Amino acid sequence: MIFNISNIASNDHWLIYIIVGIISVTLIILLAIIVYRLNYLLSKSRIRKFESALLNLLSGAVNHPEKNQENKNRISKILKKRWQYEILLKYLKVMCYSFRGIFEDRSKELYMYFGLNELSERKLKSLKWDKRIEGIIELSVIGGHDSYNKILPLLDDKEIRVRRQCKIAIVELGEVNGLIEMEAKMGTMSNWTFISILSILHRSTFNISSKNLEILKKSKNPSMKKLLPHLEKYAVTYS
Repeated sequence: MIFNISNIASNDHWLIYIIVGIISVTLIILLAIIVYRLNYLLSKSRIRKFESALLNLLSGAVNHPEKNQENKNRISKILKKRWQYEILLKYLKVMCYSFRGIFEDRSKELYMYFGLNELSERKLKSLKWDKRIEGIIELSVIGGHDSYNKILPLLDDKEIRVRRQCKIAIVELGEVNGLIEMEAKMGTMSNWTFISILSILHRSTFNISSKNLEILKKSKNPSMKKLLPHLEKYAVTYS
C-alpha cells in the first residue's frame, strides 16, 4: 500500500485549523460572558449607590420643607439618565402608596417638579400593554385628578388588562364621575376589578348627588348593580 504523505499533511492542517477555530470561539464566548457579568455587577453597584444617595435626598426633601429648593437642586444634580428618573418615579410612587397627608402632597409635588408626569403620560401611548398599565398606575397614584382625562381613553384599549386597570384608575381619580363614565363601557367586571373598586369605596369618601345616584340605580349593567349596594352604604349623598 502506498501512502500519500501530502494528503496526510493536508488533513492534519485542516484538523489544526478546526481545533484552533473551536478554541477561539470558546474563548470569545467565555470573554463575552465575563464582560457581560462584569457590566452587570458594575451596573448593580451603580444602581445601589444611586438609590442610596437618592433616598437620603428624598428623606430630606419630604422631612425638611424649609430646605425644599436646596434638596431639589441636589436631586437634580444626580439625575442624568432615563433609568435614574425611573428609579425616582418608583420611590415617589411607593411614598404615595405608604403615606397620606403632607408627605403624600410633597411626594406629588416632586413628581410634577421633575416632569415625571410627562414620563408617565408617554407610557400611556406605548406599544407594550404592560407599559401602558405602568403609566395608568403611576398617574392614578401620583398624578392626581388632572390625570383623569388622560387615562380615560384607555377604557377602549384593545388589551383587556389595560382596560381593567383603567376602570380602577378612573374610579380612583374621578370618583362618581368615573363610575358614570365607566357604566356604559363596563362590560363584565372581574372579581379583581370589583374588589379593587370596592377597596376605593371603603377607604375614600365618595360624595355623590341624589341625581347621579339615581342614574346609576337605573343601570342595566350587572356589574354596576353588584356595586350599587356598597356605593349606597359608603358614599355620602347630597341633594
